[in-house]
Amino acid sequence: MTFACRCFLFRKLLYFLLGTLSHAVGNPTHQLKGILGGSVLFPASVSQGKTVQKIEWDFRPQRRGLGYWLGEFSHGKLEHPSPTGRFGQRLDMVDETTLRLKDLELDDSGIYNTRFWFTKTLFQEQRFSLTVYEPVPTPQIDHQVESKTPGGCNVTLRCHTPGREDLSISWETGGPHRALGKSVNQYQVSDNGRELRVSFWNTSFDSKFTCLVSNPVDRKRASFDLLNICQSDEGGQFGPSSWSPLLISSVILLPVIMVMVMVNWVCWKIRLERNRRGVGSLMEKKGESTLTRQNSKMIDNDNDDDDDDEVDSNREELTSSSTPPRESFPSPNSSPVSDTEPSEIEHCIPQTNMGDQAQLGRNLKIIYRNIAKLMNVRVMLD
Repeated sequence: MTFACRCFLFRKLLYFLLGTLSHAVGNPTHQLKGILGGSVLFPASVSQGKTVQKIEWDFRPQRRGLGYWLGEFSHGKLEHPSPTGRFGQRLDMVDETTLRLKDLELDDSGIYNTRFWFTKTLFQEQRFSLTVYEPVPTPQIDHQVESKTPGGCNVTLRCHTPGREDLSISWETGGPHRALGKSVNQYQVSDNGRELRVSFWNTSFDSKFTCLVSNPVDRKRASFDLLNICQSDEGGQFGPSSWSPLLISSVILLPVIMVMVMVNWVCWKIRLERNRRGVGSLMEKKGESTLTRQNSKMIDNDNDDDDDDEVDSNREELTSSSTPPRESFPSPNSSPVSDTEPSEIEHCIPQTNMGDQAQLGRNLKIIYRNIAKLMNVRVMLD
């Protein structure tokens, strides 16, 4: 028997003897849970106003076996009986009353006792019951199709959880997860929750079912979508999955169609505006050309009138030149130039608006012709 075991037995015998001769103050038990590979704290507490001389820790395994004296904490230091033993360097003190155990093992489950010594005969004891759990393994779901119709299917789902401990198994549905409804016609759970029989129809809102495996310190989930197996022989997959391609194509094509419509509308507006501007400019040019032709025609008409006047005047000159000279000459006492020139000139000059440039040009031509006529008359008189 090792020295640590002997010390532990001696101390247990001593505590028993002291318990019959002294007063033990309180003896509560606290339940603690830990996960394999994790750590756990033993938060011991002492009554206020008490002066603690030292704190002792010991351990009794959950399975049958010898106990261990973990150590003694005094003067701010934890003394181990055997640093190379089972607990080794996995023990340390977080503060003066809290012990921490790291790197938990399954065999660490058991009862941990702490004693606060106030005097040599008076102490206070606290007890902690620790249970170490394995991490929950990732579950797997198997399925079996019992029957299938165009409107739905009946499926049995089974949740497998390999492990060495009892686990809690439950089922959820939906996407956030929620507990199954209480409809017996739709859901049937058996084999301690491991099997779930589902009557699924295309009118069902949720097609995803989740197996939840948990223990007091850990939980894992696995999900299965019934749409992966519930398919219609006539129309293929039913339910939301049959709508998925249509929805996806609609989501993709709808923005493209809207953009194309907007682009065509903008282009149509631009072409319409350009056509309006082109028609306006064409009408303006056409009006200007029409006005120009009218002005040209008016000028041509005036020129034709002037030419006619000139022809008439030439005829008059020829007529006057064909008559005998003696009949054309006035008497010596008269002044033919002064009598005929003013009347002929006044008769040939039209009353026009001198502000019009074209009309002014025509007036000047008439004046020039009248001067020419006057000069011809003078030559003839001479």
